[in-house]
Amino acid sequence: MQVNLDELNDGINPAARKIFRDLHFSLSEKLSAQVGAVREYLGIALETQANWRDSDTALKEWRKSIEGAGVFIFKEAFKQDEISGFCIYDDEFPVIYVNNTMPLTRQIFTLFHELPHLLLRVGGIDKEGDAYLRQIHGDNRRIEVLCNRFAAEFLVPSNDFDRLISGRSIDDKLVEDLAHRYKVSREVVLRKCLDRELIDHGYYEERRRAWIDEAKKARRASRGGDYYLTKAAYLGDSYLNMAFGKYYRKQLSMAQLAEYLGVRVSYVAGMEAAFLGRGEPE
Repeated sequence: MQVNLDELNDGINPAARKIFRDLHFSLSEKLSAQVGAVREYLGIALETQANWRDSDTALKEWRKSIEGAGVFIFKEAFKQDEISGFCIYDDEFPVIYVNNTMPLTRQIFTLFHELPHLLLRVGGIDKEGDAYLRQIHGDNRRIEVLCNRFAAEFLVPSNDFDRLISGRSIDDKLVEDLAHRYKVSREVVLRKCLDRELIDHGYYEERRRAWIDEAKKARRASRGGDYYLTKAAYLGDSYLNMAFGKYYRKQLSMAQLAEYLGVRVSYVAGMEAAFLGRGEPE
């Protein structure tokens, strides 16, 4: 996909602003400064985030804002359930890949786990659970810890979180309400409570396992959606605009367009219909 982006754009990232050039993180920098810099750069206030209708809307809006800053996002149904996503750094076309089999809230977290990787000028993988952290050491471990902390703090700002939980007991209703406010998973909210020693590790693990089982059942029960809408969602509006734009300007043949879309020539018409009037499937 990086090669495709390079070819479709004649080697130049088309974004007017490029966050991976304008911001440069280091492991020694304060987390609050990093979070504030990205929040300001993307230009999306916490109240805007809280007012989005649901996690589907949030994912679309975050994706649009990050791609508008020069980082391209693609989605795919990964075979490895334990991997939520990954990123590959490049001086011109950095990309983030998200596992579409994960809940939408997890996909959002993955975006903001991978983004600081790119601002550190490195690639990385987002894996579920803490077991992965115990397998890595040195700077690699410090980077993963930073990226997890960044995503949690960016999506659930501590000042706002502490204000809302002050004087309240932690129960499923409160966790659900906060998860809806921030458009994150219940696990992210509960982890924040654990880090503040508002709950014990046993309670955290019990609820986490229950929610994982719940999500797995929901995934097994879900049916496959429309092929073209799903494929269009995987590629994203920015990429589709580039590919179809070149095709409409007669700079690509239909066969070349099909290759960039990763489909057979006979499927191009269906992809065009999805591109011209689609709603992103969950």
